[in-house]
Amino acid sequence: MMPINETVYRLAAALAPFVPLAGMLEPVCVLYGMLAATYATAASAATHDNHHLLARCYVASAMLHGLIAVCHQLHM
Repeated sequence: MMPINETVYRLAAALAPFVPLAGMLEPVCVLYGMLAATYATAASAATHDNHHLLARCYVASAMLHGLIAVCHQLHM
């Protein structure tokens, strides 16, 4: 169990400088960026006839659209 704790500690130390950035990011902008990445992945999956990945992209896209709608409803 100690190697896991050490790994988590090192990961937390590596990400610590980026914590202030998280407070500056707009939630809706982050979601739209994730949506763009999902669309790019879906385009790549369609090009390579990877139907399983394409189906996952559709599910991720639907979830992101739902989260974006919630953010808009909450006026974030």
